[in-house]
Amino acid sequence: MKALDVLKNFTKDELACPLTGGMRFHDGFPEALQLLRDTIGAPIYVSSCCRSMAYNNTLTLASVRSLHVYDYPDTERGHKGTLAIDIRVVDHVYRHELIKCATMLGWSGYVIPGGNVHLDRRDLIGEPTIWWHYR
Repeated sequence: MKALDVLKNFTKDELACPLTGGMRFHDGFPEALQLLRDTIGAPIYVSSCCRSMAYNNTLTLASVRSLHVYDYPDTERGHKGTLAIDIRVVDHVYRHELIKCATMLGWSGYVIPGGNVHLDRRDLIGEPTIWWHYR
């Protein structure tokens, strides 16, 4: 089954790399993302999902081991496609519900400076689920 068949509440334009238009997901990520959307019962406002390594390298604070990268994933970690999404948050109530649902469903994440939320499924590559905060 194709990822966009599973991701019924998302479009390719929202999820694809803004530089290349490409996307590839790690096994299980599309299902986990759609389950999060179904659980929160509200739109998820994507600010970043799939990134090419070339695009990731243009971003000031992006990690060279980013779980967003789909085309040169960190194979030493078992990463075979995008495992992360950044979400625009409309208010503190939405942020609270998003983090509550994500935590309940096994997502890792942090609040990005400015208030948006990064979520990932690092557990799908055997890494522990963690939450952290930047100050």
